[in-house]
Amino acid sequence: MLPEMTAGEIGDILDHVLDLAVEDFQTVYAADRASFTIRDQARTSLRLSAADLGWVDKRVRGVMRSLYASREWPNAGMKLAAHGAVMRMVQAVARRDRLTREQYDAFVDGFRRVGVRVPPHPSEVDG
Repeated sequence: MLPEMTAGEIGDILDHVLDLAVEDFQTVYAADRASFTIRDQARTSLRLSAADLGWVDKRVRGVMRSLYASREWPNAGMKLAAHGAVMRMVQAVARRDRLTREQYDAFVDGFRRVGVRVPPHPSEVDG
């Protein structure tokens, strides 16, 4: 199971995601495209246990359903891209101890750019 602190951090992050506008997700998408290679290489480090993945997925889906219903989205592809970006970012937060700082930043930087406060990478805390 995810540590209680991490679960709390994820809840706080998802609360901030609920405040994002569709335009913010366009910024996130641009950052994601720019860091695709780094994220792709780190993808296996994001793996969560089945129980943790189910917990994360349930919360992300709830947030995204609210966003889908309360915002005008230009197309279904943008909704799908937003959902994927949020899911990857949350997994990166949960597994940040397995990622290099560069890899972690590749998953969370787009969200930082639009004002979502994400926890620092362990190297920023320890060193």
